[in-house]
Amino acid sequence: MPGERFLSMTNLHTNESCEVCFWKSGEFQDKEVGQLDQLLRDFRRNEATEMDKALYMQMALLQDRLGGKVHFDIISGYRSPATNEMLRKNGGGVAKKSFHMAGQAVDLRVKGQSLAKVHKHALELKLGGVGYYPSSGFIHLDTGRVRSWRGS
Repeated sequence: MPGERFLSMTNLHTNESCEVCFWKSGEFQDKEVGQLDQLLRDFRRNEATEMDKALYMQMALLQDRLGGKVHFDIISGYRSPATNEMLRKNGGGVAKKSFHMAGQAVDLRVKGQSLAKVHKHALELKLGGVGYYPSSGFIHLDTGRVRSWRGS
């Protein structure tokens, strides 16, 4: 994938934002990828992990389909096993073996774009799991096998 790839995002829980060029001259940019990993950390435990870089590429490709530079609002990125279990026990519809715990998933929405449109374009990528949560106002992306579902 030649050229440069940028991502702009805000973590809605911490209100932290970043806009970085995470891919340049055919390589991931370690410092910038680290900034994305930090932004997507488990804010409840202040724990970060190395996210799957394919997830960042998936987000960049989704951005392309949405017409260019967009801003992602992040609802959830990495979740520690402890946080995942706490959310599961509280009845939040959280998977026991969630891709979030492996740094392979993100829940997001896109500023200025309808959720239905973001969902449609995410499905067209055919790059992993896509969950659609219209009542909650986000979509889920992960780097697992290609599949889709609708939540609340």
